[in-house]
Amino acid sequence: MAKLSVDFKNGQITVKSKLQKPEQINERELSVFQNKMIRGLMRPVVRNEKKIDYTAPIGIYLKRYLQSGITKYDFFLIIAQIAEAVNKIEYNDFSYDNLVLNLDYIFINERTKEVQFVYQPVISLVSHEESNIFSLLYQIVNSTQLQLNESEYFLSDFVTFLRNLPYFETKQIEDYILQKQPDVYSQVKRQRKGDSKFLKDKLYDDNGSGYGYESNAQFNSQQQSNNAGASYYSNPSAINNQGGNAPFSYQPSNSFESAFYQENPADSNPAYENAPSFNGGGEGTTVLDDGGTSVLNDNSHSVYPYLIRLSNYERVDVNKPSFRIGKEKSYVDYFVMNNSAVSRIHADIITRDGRYFIKDNNSTNRTFVNGSVIPFEQEVEIFDGDAIMLANEAFEFHVN
Repeated sequence: MAKLSVDFKNGQITVKSKLQKPEQINERELSVFQNKMIRGLMRPVVRNEKKIDYTAPIGIYLKRYLQSGITKYDFFLIIAQIAEAVNKIEYNDFSYDNLVLNLDYIFINERTKEVQFVYQPVISLVSHEESNIFSLLYQIVNSTQLQLNESEYFLSDFVTFLRNLPYFETKQIEDYILQKQPDVYSQVKRQRKGDSKFLKDKLYDDNGSGYGYESNAQFNSQQQSNNAGASYYSNPSAINNQGGNAPFSYQPSNSFESAFYQENPADSNPAYENAPSFNGGGEGTTVLDDGGTSVLNDNSHSVYPYLIRLSNYERVDVNKPSFRIGKEKSYVDYFVMNNSAVSRIHADIITRDGRYFIKDNNSTNRTFVNGSVIPFEQEVEIFDGDAIMLANEAFEFHVN
């Protein structure tokens, strides 16, 4: 695979990659990233034909976070985001093998708890180890240190569940989480057609369909056509149909891990088809987003809105009819520090007659609303809870 190195500075994470000789940039996949924000996948920036940088808001290594002492909720929030990353790869017709599944290159924002992955838009990617998602899941379990008040048994149950899966299917993972920790899906929004939002801040009613496909038939067809991803999906430690172990056997490093790989009593591994589901539909709030968006405050009597800058949770009050955002301090109303990807006068937030709009001022790295790129010099209406990206700088828009 391409050689990777990590840099933490200027309020963001940068993973720098240098392609090996047979590897080439996949222009189709790169254009997908350029035309919309894919939450959870770091944004690629091409430096030259052999160098790509991947950027995301500041965070820490996921492995370090796992070892810091987390809760059961935190654990399943991470697993849910891994399933969502796979959904987004399938939805955008990307290659499974190009997702970097090495804990040295997976990151998490400690405040938002959003996980960031590197996806390499590369043709002829040189094969690499740790390309199997089950190996990643087992590493996450083994790296997890729980807070003192948390029971360890859910980890054992989760590994037993994994070992009974012959291949990775996101719907089975989601159903399991809905059974074990359903409140996770009040924060994680599952991929739907025309929607790129990843984490959210308020419950989104969900009828359990979606997963980036219009129907189960389309999902099954896609699964059958993705033969190239067989090694990515297959579970080398799965229990076979006769009840014996598969040729691959994961070797635990301590006695607690050994407990993960013993068969659980039947009553500790209930059927997953009865997992709870959320009924009802999220209400769309913009033509650019087919799903629901978060509403943190339904008081709409105030004239001016505000933004939350997600990299540091700063509140930005939009206190005038035309409010300019950019990195040129002398010409803007809000100065974006420590982010060279933002343009000097990147965008305007416009308040008019009780409605709100955003306008891109011919920025270099574009402006995104709910994951969709907006046109230059054209007002696009925005609504309470919408996700706004100026280049790779994330904000949430709210009305007082």
